[in-house]
Amino acid sequence: MKPKEKAEQLVQEFMDIKHIKLSDYSMIGWPTAKHCALVVCRNVFANTDSDTTKQFWTNVKEEIENL
Repeated sequence: MKPKEKAEQLVQEFMDIKHIKLSDYSMIGWPTAKHCALVVCRNVFANTDSDTTKQFWTNVKEEIENL
């Protein structure tokens, strides 16, 4: 999977999360979904030793920021 595809996938997954105790039509807003996806990138980056993996997640982070 390319970094841009992973970025879009992560943000969309957070957009699809339903709020607890709200209607079935509730969803997380775009800025919040992007923020959550960036948190994932930072955590994966911080918890890996592989330079290749770090580069991939750096690219994903950049793609998320460009969405």
